[in-house]
Amino acid sequence: MKKAYTWRDITEMGFQVKEYDFPTEPGIVNATLVMKRWGNNNLVCYFESEQGKKLKLCAWWSQYENRSYRPRDSDIDFTLVKLGTRFKLEYGISSRGRAIFISAELIGTEEV
Repeated sequence: MKKAYTWRDITEMGFQVKEYDFPTEPGIVNATLVMKRWGNNNLVCYFESEQGKKLKLCAWWSQYENRSYRPRDSDIDFTLVKLGTRFKLEYGISSRGRAIFISAELIGTEEV
């Protein structure tokens, strides 16, 4: 299993990056991880919600106890998560208006 893809990889795969947006309001949603790619010092995770919403969130490197790319309040290392895995996601918005990946709780896995 590949930890994540590069921008070039997902472009060549035909993944429609432009269909996915960062959230603009805080929220909690059940969603499936459909793609992940390396960003600038982060891991960009692409999700599709049960309602069909397409969103992306950044997992940042945590240098503390569990060295991994994970949401702020979770221990899930998204470099180890398989595509098709379902989560309950929580995200917020920073004072600068940027999306914050707060937490992810495992729900289940679908075959991709």
